[in-house]
Amino acid sequence: MIVIADSGSTKTQWVVLDEGKVVLDLTTKGFNPFYYSASELESALFDELHAAVNADKVDELYFYGAGCSNTDNCFMVANSLKQLFKKAVIHTEHDLTGAAVALLQNNKGIACILGTGSNSCMWDGNKVIGHLPSLGWLLADEGSGTYLGKLLLQEILSGEANPELTAKFYETYHLN
Repeated sequence: MIVIADSGSTKTQWVVLDEGKVVLDLTTKGFNPFYYSASELESALFDELHAAVNADKVDELYFYGAGCSNTDNCFMVANSLKQLFKKAVIHTEHDLTGAAVALLQNNKGIACILGTGSNSCMWDGNKVIGHLPSLGWLLADEGSGTYLGKLLLQEILSGEANPELTAKFYETYHLN
C-alpha cells in the first residue's frame, strides 16, 4: 500500500492506495513543523490515523507538508511518521512540491497553494526551481483564507458589506 499526505497548517488530507485504487480518504489535523513538535505529530497520528490505516501494510508514504522546507523539518516529520509506519519507506517534501506534482506532473509551470496560507512556485517538470519565501499572514499572504477572511471582517465591521451578510454575521456570533 501507498499513503500520500498533503499537509497544511490547518488540515492533512491522507489518501491510501492499494494496487492503484483509493481505499481510504481521510482528513486529520494539520501539521507544520515550524509550529508543532514531533511529539504533537506523533500523538495526532496515533489518535486520528492509527485505527483507520493498517500501518504494517504500508510500503511507501509520501508526505507533502507546509513547513517541510528544510532538511531538519523533513527529518523531524519523517522520524515522527516512522513511529507509526515502521515498515514504510518515507518521503517528506515541501507542500509546494506536492502541489506541483499533483497539478503539473512532469510538465513545466507554476503551481499555487491557496489555503489558510498561500504560496507559489515555478516547477521545471522535476523539481521546484524558484519560489518567494512565504512572509506569512502579517506581511504578504494575499489569496489565503486568512487574508480573505480579514478583508471580509473589515467590510462587515466597517458597515461596507452586504446588509444581509452583515446581519447574519451579527446573528451568528452574537456581537453588538
